[in-house]
Amino acid sequence: MRRITVTGLSLAVSVAMALAGSTAALAAPKLVLSENGIQVPAGGFALSYQLAFDGGCLQESQGQLLINAKPTDKLEFAPPIESECLESGYSQTGVLKKITLKSTGAATLSFSPKLEITEPGPCVYSFSRFTGTFPATIEVDIEGSGTGKLRHKGAASSCTSTRTVEFDAVESGITNDIFGSEVLP
Repeated sequence: MRRITVTGLSLAVSVAMALAGSTAALAAPKLVLSENGIQVPAGGFALSYQLAFDGGCLQESQGQLLINAKPTDKLEFAPPIESECLESGYSQTGVLKKITLKSTGAATLSFSPKLEITEPGPCVYSFSRFTGTFPATIEVDIEGSGTGKLRHKGAASSCTSTRTVEFDAVESGITNDIFGSEVLP
């Protein structure tokens, strides 16, 4: 039978406490979304986002903040209130469903159903998500790109198999208040 001495036990407790302390110190910082400098509550806070990409295409959606003041915050959206492409030969289908924001300044925009962009050719490209970045300590203005795959059915032979588009997603606000963010330990 093995005996654990008081010295051995206190050493094990000390090591466990040190590891727990270092784990807490390594915890990811929180991203706090705020309006006019006041933390907004998760669940009921309404907001509006405008997404702009190639072909003069715009999508404006209203949604709500699901999770706030965590290392990863989430926003969820209803079908767009406005969706159009201003350039001739361009069109879009699909819906911005969710934006995931990380305290590192990384962002992912998810679509459901997939976003499909039609451009002259015709070429139809399908996107399930865009990725980008935002200044995590200032505002939630997301810039980035997404790569879509060609939907071959009905596509012109001149279409490339993939297409990368640049985008900008800006919180357009239900009010004129400033929607910002800060990173806290």
